[in-house]
Parts: sequence; C-alpha cells; structure tokens
Amino acid sequence: MKGESPERIKFLRKIIETAPPCLKLSICLVGCLFAAIGKEKEYYLAYFNDSQPGSTIINLPEDSFYSIEIIDTWNMTITPVEKKFSGYSLIELPSKTIYSIKNCETEIK
Repeated sequence: MKGESPERIKFLRKIIETAPPCLKLSICLVGCLFAAIGKEKEYYLAYFNDSQPGSTIINLPEDSFYSIEIIDTWNMTITPVEKKFSGYSLIELPSKTIYSIKNCETEIK
C-alpha cells in the first residue's frame, strides 16, 4: 500500500475493534439506505461513504440517551456532538465526504 492508506486502515480498524461484539445490520437511519451496524439499544455505527447529506434523522430508543460522534474517515478525526440524543433525532452533519456517525448509549432515562 502507498501513501496514507495503512494509517486510515488502522484508524478504521481501531473503531471496529473497540465496538461491542456481535454487531448486526441495523436500520437506525430514517429514510436512508446508508450502511449501518449496531447492537440494539447500545451501539450504532453508520457510514455515509461519498454521499454528503447535510443532516440525517436517526431513530434511537426513547428510554435512553445517546452520545454521538462524527467520524471523519478521510482526515482520521472523531468529533463528539455536545448534545445527548433520544428517539427520532435530527443530526446535523458536516459538508464533507466519507464520514460516519457513531452513537453509544450513555444513560437510561
């Protein structure tokens, strides 16, 4: 491999390795056909590839609060979103290509 590919692969591998075991395909994004995996009510990871939605609606369980991180897979950065989310939530996204969002349960209501 050439260039920064090995570093990007390491970055993405770390995200997957720190995820909970037994992830399954998930339909956590409303009205979108982006790839998503998750562990029900605990963890969700969605990848937007080269699409550039300015926002997305995510359907999270209403009995818990979730933190969200925006993962820039090209620049290899992870930016936490300040707010906590629950139920149908509008997530504002950066106008960049190739990024993901990760949601983790933080607190039960």
